[in-house]
Amino acid sequence: MIKNEVPKNHRWFFFLILAKAFIGKPVVDSNGMIHEPFFLIPIGYLFLVSGVIGLLIVWTKKMKK
Repeated sequence: MIKNEVPKNHRWFFFLILAKAFIGKPVVDSNGMIHEPFFLIPIGYLFLVSGVIGLLIVWTKKMKK
């Protein structure tokens, strides 16, 4: 039986291509100012909050033992 799986390194490549498609292209206006679709700051805050919540969960589980 042959598995129809994509190797892990190809998965990361696909993820990078998909992320590049969502980020988009930077645009330079007539004044020479670059405008980028920069939504990474809110995503960073989301990761920070999820990390703090994860640490709180681990800490409470250790305190119960």
